[in-house]
Parts: sequence; C-alpha cells; structure tokens
Amino acid sequence: MAPSEDPSRNPSPPALSPFFPVATQKFIVMSLCTWGVYPFYWAYQNWKRIGEATSERLSPFWRATFAQFWCFSFFRRVRARAAEEGLAVGWGPDLLGATYMLGVQLSVFLPLPWSLLLLFASIVPLLPVLSTVAAVNARHASIEGPNSSYSFKNIAGIFLGCGLAVFLVLGTLMLGPLPDVSLADAWEALAGGARSSNAASLGDETANPVNVLQDPVACTREANSYAGQGEVRRAAELLARCIRAHPGTFMQMGQKGRIAAEIQRACDLGLDEACRIVSGNR
Repeated sequence: MAPSEDPSRNPSPPALSPFFPVATQKFIVMSLCTWGVYPFYWAYQNWKRIGEATSERLSPFWRATFAQFWCFSFFRRVRARAAEEGLAVGWGPDLLGATYMLGVQLSVFLPLPWSLLLLFASIVPLLPVLSTVAAVNARHASIEGPNSSYSFKNIAGIFLGCGLAVFLVLGTLMLGPLPDVSLADAWEALAGGARSSNAASLGDETANPVNVLQDPVACTREANSYAGQGEVRRAAELLARCIRAHPGTFMQMGQKGRIAAEIQRACDLGLDEACRIVSGNR
C-alpha cells in the first residue's frame, strides 16, 4: 500500500485574488492615458474572475463592453462580498452605478472636448469600488500583489494614448480653429452674378476635388482660404457648392448666431441656396 502523502509537503499554491487587483494611482493613470478605455479592461478582468469562481454562464467581453449597464450588478457583488468579509462599505451600488452610467452615456453625445472630459470624470465613481476591492483582496492569500507597477503593455498603452493626444493637439494648432463661415465679400461676389462656368477661376470639379465637397468642414475651410487670398469669386462658388452638397448640415449651421446672419445676408443678396436655408429655419 502506498504511503499516504503529507498535505503539508505539497501545499496548494495561492489562488488568484477574488477581484482583479490594481492600485488606485495606476488605475487613474491608465484610465487617463488610454482615454477612458482601461476601466473597461478592468471590468472585463473582474467579470472573467467572477465567471470562473461561480461557474456562471456569462460573457466577460459583453459585460465589459456594456460596463456602464452591468456596473450595477458588479458593484452589488463587490458590496456583498465585502459584507461577507466583515468590511464596512460607505457607498451605495445604485448611486455609484447611476453616476458612472450617466457619465459614460453623456460622453457619447457631447462634442469634444466636453465628451472626453466627462469620460475622464466618469472614473471617479469607480474609485470607492476600487478601494473596497483592494480591501477584499487583502483578506486572501494570493500570488498577486496590489498591481501597482507598470508592465510593458501598460507602458505601451500610455505612450500610445499620450502620442495620440499630442498628435491631436499639434493638428489643432496647425489647422487652426474651425472656420466661422465669415465670407461676406464672397457672398456679395456670388450674389452679384459672379457664377461662371470657367473652371480655373470659379472652381469646377477639377479645381475642387470631390473629397473636399464630401466634408462640409473641409469644404468651408477651403472656401475661407480662397477668400483670405482675395479669390472671393472662387470662394463664393465653392461655398455655394458646399451648401448644395450638404443642405442638412448648413441648415443646422444656419440656426447659429453669426453664421445665421451671414446666410441671411446671402439670401438678401440673391443667393437661392441661402434663401432655402433661411426659409427652412423659419
């Protein structure tokens, strides 16, 4: 008969922590440098551990993809586990979940830079949960530490996110602010009968490539460039074609302050495209 093994000689290796550990300062740095992507990765790792520990049939990928909705369930699980461990929790899962969901959802609809700022701010409701996760993990022997150091992948993500930020800032500085469609001289030139079929002087399909007309911002910027160079007739013709190519966009622009005044003036000067926009906004 084989001698029985002494369990003390083959101790089971420490398991992973109940939740995915990450230090608070690292969580904040990674969240900011990855433009708000890291919290979704954190959610994925946590749901993966929950599924393995409970044998539940769940998809960590989809629960992380829609983390703003599944956060309620996750926060309740963290709070319940903390209660089992005898830990005091000073936050409510519903309030934090609603705050996080609202921040993520609104960031989708707001324009830059407000959407990005709101996405960054949405990590604040996660910090109390992160603190409770660390307290729960500390109660269990684990092969993992607090996860406060930065791996090669972490550093690569930081450089990628920061590089993208620098690229966008430099691009904005080089291109300058978006045009305000201030082309009074061009409107007057166009309304005065300056439309011509001469491609070289008025900008036909060859002089104004289709790809410019496909983007109302680029189209308007190019028209402003012509006006700034004194080519008001060419600018006016191009701007008229911009309006014809994107009537819906300019219909919205026609409701805003100075742009509305410019389009109204163009209508007064006889530009049919501008008058249609004015009529549509009444």
